[in-house]
Amino acid sequence: MLQVITNADEVKKCQQQLYKRLTALLKDKGKYSIGYQGGNFNNVKHEIHSGGHIWFSSFTITEGDNPRYWHAFGTELAKHGSNSIVVEINVPLIGLNRRVSGMFAKDLITKDIFLLHRGRVGGGKKGIGKDAFTEWYCGETAEIDEGGGSVDTAILVTALAAPSFLDDLAFFVEKVADFKKTGGKPDSGTADNIKRVSYRPEFVGIKKSTRPSSFVAECNHGRVVDALESYLRQRFHLEAASFFNNRSIDLGITEHGKVTSIYEVKTDTNRQSIYTGIGQLMFHAVSDSAISRTLVLPRTVARDRQWISVLKRLGIELLEYKTDRDSMRFVGARS
Repeated sequence: MLQVITNADEVKKCQQQLYKRLTALLKDKGKYSIGYQGGNFNNVKHEIHSGGHIWFSSFTITEGDNPRYWHAFGTELAKHGSNSIVVEINVPLIGLNRRVSGMFAKDLITKDIFLLHRGRVGGGKKGIGKDAFTEWYCGETAEIDEGGGSVDTAILVTALAAPSFLDDLAFFVEKVADFKKTGGKPDSGTADNIKRVSYRPEFVGIKKSTRPSSFVAECNHGRVVDALESYLRQRFHLEAASFFNNRSIDLGITEHGKVTSIYEVKTDTNRQSIYTGIGQLMFHAVSDSAISRTLVLPRTVARDRQWISVLKRLGIELLEYKTDRDSMRFVGARS
């Protein structure tokens, strides 16, 4: 569980770290018009930093009921005309304010700092909202301690110090853009014969403070799922198949209206991840033994791999992935 940061001085330090990383990675800078639902933002051009597939603009709002660090993100940047905001990840200057969707939170053991979002996205269209988006989004969520005994969940966007910081952030922004374009509609088919349940295991055990937080790896979860879908389409030429995912199933395939395969993606190979992945696959395929079940794990050189034989006995396939600098490769199981 992550602890939401509410102290004004700590929030300010996190904001400075976020801004520093964004401006260092998004090197192009200029003055542009920013639009929102209903018009232009004060009809004033704002400083925008851009690079790759996203842009951002930021300033501090001290007046009104919701003082906050305002961060607007978009995907398409035009020199002329108004640029549409895809999503705002705003953070309260102090305290807890659930009307502001963004927040900084800390792993109290490793001290890693994370940027999170409550999932509330606007768009002015029917079906565009928090519940629909969080059900559709394939990235990870985390439990957050808001203080005073209050616990909630929020979307893990990225760790501020992570090497994959910009990739994680761009993934979230682009997914919001996709959601707004499609209205959250699945590829074509859903797993109607598999009951949807909410299952989010808590981290068990004590981590060494010298290791990065387990949540750092989980920020990559959505990108692995996306890469897996692309790999499966190309590798097996599944032209007639439909892909789906929801908050219970990382990735599934339907053919002729029937679920044929499900995949569970984990970003760690510790025992908790493996046990949880096995349990989820067995649970979601219990209604039909013909459904192919695959556990997807990061490739490891660990010697303790006796669990591979257990997977085979349970009828679960193993697919491993390896992340390179600019790509992700999937490989078959090793004995």
